[in-house]
Amino acid sequence: MSSRTIIKRKKYVAAKNKDEKFFADVFANVLGINKVGATDSFFDLGGTSLLATKVMVESVNAGYNISYGDIFTYQTPENIARVLLEKEKL
Repeated sequence: MSSRTIIKRKKYVAAKNKDEKFFADVFANVLGINKVGATDSFFDLGGTSLLATKVMVESVNAGYNISYGDIFTYQTPENIARVLLEKEKL
């Protein structure tokens, strides 16, 4: 069981696409929790700057063009996936 405290949990919203699901799954894995929704904030679920590094590394290894700062700025699987899709269109 995780020793991290979940600060705020919203109603579960399922991922709408493979990218949102990827980030929700990575958040859950890194945070040691069962399920993360598309609109759950990494930091509200107990994420830290050190754990954000793990999210970034896993994401880059999976082929996503994500920066460390993106996790702090966009915080949810839904927002991160949306921004990465917008970056691809540029």
